[in-house]
Amino acid sequence: MQRGIRDWMSTEKKSCKLVVADLSFYTKKESNEKLLVLYENDKVRDLSIVANEGMLLNSVHAAKVKNINKNIDTAFLEIERKSVREIVYYSLKSNKRHIFLNNKKDEIIHEGDDVLVQITKEAAKTKQASASCHIALSGVFCVLSLGTGELKFSSKIKDREFKRSFEGFLLSNTSEDFRQGINITIRTAAYTENDFLPVLEEIKRLSLKLFNLTDKSRYVSAPKELVSGENPTHRFIKAYYRELGEIICDEERLADELRGAEALRELSGISELEIKAYKDTALALYKLYSLESLLENLLSKRVWLKSGAYLVIEYTEALSVIDVNTGKNSGKKTSEETIFLTNKEAALESARQIRLRNISGIILIDFINMEDKKKREVLLDILNKEFEKDKQKAKALDFTSLDLAQITRQRLGKSLWETLNNIRR
Repeated sequence: MQRGIRDWMSTEKKSCKLVVADLSFYTKKESNEKLLVLYENDKVRDLSIVANEGMLLNSVHAAKVKNINKNIDTAFLEIERKSVREIVYYSLKSNKRHIFLNNKKDEIIHEGDDVLVQITKEAAKTKQASASCHIALSGVFCVLSLGTGELKFSSKIKDREFKRSFEGFLLSNTSEDFRQGINITIRTAAYTENDFLPVLEEIKRLSLKLFNLTDKSRYVSAPKELVSGENPTHRFIKAYYRELGEIICDEERLADELRGAEALRELSGISELEIKAYKDTALALYKLYSLESLLENLLSKRVWLKSGAYLVIEYTEALSVIDVNTGKNSGKKTSEETIFLTNKEAALESARQIRLRNISGIILIDFINMEDKKKREVLLDILNKEFEKDKQKAKALDFTSLDLAQITRQRLGKSLWETLNNIRR
């Protein structure tokens, strides 16, 4: 079955297009951000608001230890980005083996030490950005980190034959010395490749970059940024490029930049992707796609469903809550059947709203009460199937004792609500 899925993925029709528009249409002033909207069969599947520069996320720094708080087992590090210094959070519980850049007589971290770190979480709400000593470089097919030669595979790859074949290929085409200093994690995208060579080429390219980085870090003065975060537009495209048929930009300059971007040219089969600039001066791109209305709807607390039911989405500091209401929904079916159909529709739209609004952390969904517990399991299955489309890790865990569906979703960057509020200030 898994092999059949692989064949289907490799030949899947590219049904998506990406619209890229300057956000000044929304801010009503000059903007440093762009709106990326991914359409699948003319329905919005995902979106992101990105800066016109590299992200802090995944950037690598020579950082200075400014303060250590033993009560919370935390160090606070100073980093520098574009000549601006800021403090980031560094968990001493999660980071046991530090990569020191200054001469040390012991392995204990002290104030004033210089350490090599990577930013693993952007600042969100009142929380500072987080850093880790686990340095990793990510490509389309794999993730490389400093290590001891371990080879791992994405949890989505279940095919044992594929794993054995790839491991044998890697052993045959690389030396033990080459593998010894790195850990390799094979991503799901590698499974759709019919040829292992593009994967091997990426491994070699990333390993060279990783070793050059560690060598360079020994000769710099902290704080200093060594590797900038990935261009967020490129990152978004790389997440979906296999399904993309075209990209439409509202500026010729941006279309030219994407056509020439080295990070995109490395993608297998990227030459098939059509990148073009929208040139109709009579009707702006954002008006053609009703992007202003799209954002306003995604900021609204209420989301109407086709059945006449609706969701109410609320944010708090600790968690987010989605409440399902029957609203105008009524029909000839029995009450229990109507409630179940409404909850199924709500589950599908809730997963979509979570993705579009970039809601993260703990999320609770208050579905309409059902007596049949088996139907609750169906709702969890629907949610988890939809979460497979999400580029961030999300999972529906279970129903609480108060009959609330409990979801966790990986936090990457700010929510759409936070981002737009900050931009409009």
